Amino acid sequence: TGRINLKAVVPKSLGDSFEEGHTYSYFAPGGGVACFAGPAGDGHTYWAISIADEKDEETGQVTQFMANKSNSDLNKVKLALLDKISSLGTDTVKFASDMIEATDPKTIYATRSKEAQNIGPSLATNDGKVVLVGDAAHAMSGAYGQNPNFALEGAAELATCIRNNGSIESALQKYSSMRVDRCVEMQKRSAERAAKAMKGEKDLEDVSAWIHRWDVEKNV
Repeated sequence: TGRINLKAVVPKSLGDSFEEGHTYSYFAPGGGVACFAGPAGDGHTYWAISIADEKDEETGQVTQFMANKSNSDLNKVKLALLDKISSLGTDTVKFASDMIEATDPKTIYATRSKEAQNIGPSLATNDGKVVLVGDAAHAMSGAYGQNPNFALEGAAELATCIRNNGSIESALQKYSSMRVDRCVEMQKRSAERAAKAMKGEKDLEDVSAWIHRWDVEKNV
């Protein structure tokens, strides 16, 4: 399953009850909705709402927020979002609804996030003319903020494979085999972290040590 992310910047401050310079968040107790708001320059505030797809455990059917509405009709997007926030039934998230109320619908940006279902087994075409690097090779949740880092890793690994192998064919085979294993693991960890964060869980895994142990020279 995936989620829809909606965000905007509003010419309005969070208010005197909020500490200046801090970002605030709310996670629905049952999961599925995450709300964020924070400073975006003098007198401006950004807000961002993530709403996860709902999956029926018996039928496996997945329902997407606003599945029957067009994201191009931003007035309807705003109203649907306010209804969703209201349905949470708590004043704790009022900071988000206040920001949305003050938002010009034309400024709302909506996009969907979804992890790739499969990576590999090869990241290159058979003729070696096209090689996938970065998100093209391994789209993943941004939960760990590793998308740019993994793109740089991929570029370094590809360059090292080409340098160390006698032919382009063998270099691309080596690149694919090494990159796919690491990216599948990172994708899995990112998806798990995103799912936990959407439920408001606090015991989130720290994979910093695993990430920073990577060494292109040793791995290739």
